[in-house]
Amino acid sequence: MEAFEGSAPIKHEAGTSPEKRERILRAAIEAFSAQGYYHTRIRDIAQAAGIADGTVYLYFKNKEALLTAIFEDVMDRALEEGRRRINAPGRAVDRLRRLVDLQLSSLGGDRDLATVFQIELRHTGSGMARYRRSHMSDYLGLFEEVLKAGQADGSLREDLDIEFTSRSIFGVIDAAALEWVVNRSEARLEDQLDAVVDLLMRGLSAAGHPQQS
Repeated sequence: MEAFEGSAPIKHEAGTSPEKRERILRAAIEAFSAQGYYHTRIRDIAQAAGIADGTVYLYFKNKEALLTAIFEDVMDRALEEGRRRINAPGRAVDRLRRLVDLQLSSLGGDRDLATVFQIELRHTGSGMARYRRSHMSDYLGLFEEVLKAGQADGSLREDLDIEFTSRSIFGVIDAAALEWVVNRSEARLEDQLDAVVDLLMRGLSAAGHPQQS
């Protein structure tokens, strides 16, 4: 499962095979995408992974644990790669562009994973929702860091509400990804990078026509 770039190691228990764990997770991603989380059985995942049903339980307690592991692995990699990108030299706008590209290209490079993230994860229970919020807070922190750097170097407005703006940026990207998944678009999701960055950096006002205060 290499949707997100980065070198974060896959978590696995002693006495189990990382390769087999990865195979189970990949089978789960494809099954959840094709059949939906609630309609997928552990048996379906085991068959797709080419293992016995009981082997799945050596790695994951239940189906919810599988979904949690998918989310955790991907977010861990996204956070590591995102941190690497914003620490690379460049202006705030360049670093912001790298973060937007990371999200678009990672989801756009794996439609099954994008379907799980954009649709199936939204339909899970409150426990998973709390878990998602915790990880998403860390991810949004990357955007907040870039925005603060832009304010510090004078390239971004000083009056920006950092938390609101970071969530708004994520929302724009998220909406683009959701539309791409739902409509089964044949276009490349990452091709929207320029449009998204342009919207974020230039806003909605026509040149020479600032909004009225």
